[in-house]
Formats: sequence, C-alpha cells, structure tokens
Amino acid sequence: MGFLKVAVRTVAVAFCFLAGQATAQATYSFTSAPATPAQTTNHTTCTVGTCSSYPANAVININFTTATNLPAGLVATDISTLVTSFVLTDGITTMASTDPQVSVNTFSVSTNGLGQVTSSRIDIYRWHGAKLAGQPLDNIYTTGGSVAVAYVNAPCISLGKGPAATSMTDNCVGGGSNGGNPNASTIRPSAGSYSSPPLPQPVPTLSEWAMIVFGLILAGGAALYIQRRQFTA
Repeated sequence: MGFLKVAVRTVAVAFCFLAGQATAQATYSFTSAPATPAQTTNHTTCTVGTCSSYPANAVININFTTATNLPAGLVATDISTLVTSFVLTDGITTMASTDPQVSVNTFSVSTNGLGQVTSSRIDIYRWHGAKLAGQPLDNIYTTGGSVAVAYVNAPCISLGKGPAATSMTDNCVGGGSNGGNPNASTIRPSAGSYSSPPLPQPVPTLSEWAMIVFGLILAGGAALYIQRRQFTA
C-alpha cells in the first residue's frame, strides 16, 4: 500500500505544478529603434521644471506583466485590469507601476492568432510634483502601432480619467504641451518591435489525468500482488 500512497502523492504534486504553469504570469516587451539626432529635440532653455537632455541613440523600452497569457485576436482592447506590473524607460525617465507619481491614461493592445502583441496604445505619465493642470510631467506613449514617443518636462494641459479602466481622475488627459516648449525634450524614434512570452504548454485534461491515475493504480496493484506472492512463496 506504501507504493500506492507515493504514486497518488506524485500525481497530485505533478497536477499542481502543471496547473501553476498554465496560470503563470506572462511578460511582454517593446523596444524602439535608437533615436537619431534628427529624431531628438532637447530643451534650449530651462526656466520651468526639471530639464533634461536625451542622450545619443536613446531607446524607449516598455515591459509589462499580465496575470496570464493574453488571449489571441484582441483588437485595440484595454488590458489595464490584467496588467500586474509595468516599467517604461526612455533614457531619462523610469516609470514603474509601483511609483505613486505615475498615472495610467491608456493601456490597450492588439494580438495575433497566437496571442502575441502586434500593436499597442499605451500612454503613461510621471508627474514631477503635484498632479495639477499646468504642472510639469514626463510622458511615454505608443501611437497604436509599433512607434513610441517620449518627452520630459512638459506641462499637463488638463486632468481627467483616461480610457484605461484603471485610470484615475487625477490623470493627465490633455497631454503634455511639448511641441515647441523650450523647457521640454522629446524623442520620436523609428518603429520598434514587440516580444511576447513563449506559448503556454497544454495541460492534460481531466480524462487524461484519469487515465494516468488508473495506469498508476494498475501498476501499483501489480507490484503489490508480485510482492505478496514472493512473501508467500
């Protein structure tokens, strides 16, 4: 009977392990092309806010993790409630989901038939101080395809809740006034690429598990029968 107990425990552990793999978190990423000098506009003066200049060949990186792999066939779908964490960088600013100064405006993606991200409209802000209209902030966003834009130290035009389900009312919906702002710096790199996690492996169905358990029981019963015969011989 000891063999049967071990077999049952082994099956239970294997089932929990595979079930955990099936529901494991998934991390997606986007990387832009390096920004050329023609795609970089740095501030010319600094009278408002905290001014910064983008380094040569600055790159925009976006990484986000979801509770499970994204489903296939999404079309510009808000996934903000599925996102468990995110980090965006542009060579100057780091925007993390754990930072209270960070606000989510938009977080939607499209996926292909394999659940891989093909385009996104992600719009994240990081405030320098108080979340008020006219206050300076930084912004990283994608334009609905595979192009991303970033700027630093531009004033927010207006407040309000964005399209994302997780957006708050103190979010900047008017966008930053970075165009022609001498205190702001901007990069507009060429199109980048997305990276999606490996496809999840299929988990055996209940009927398959039943067959596995049945086979183990048969094997255990046969071993027990042979053992008893050896003792009685």
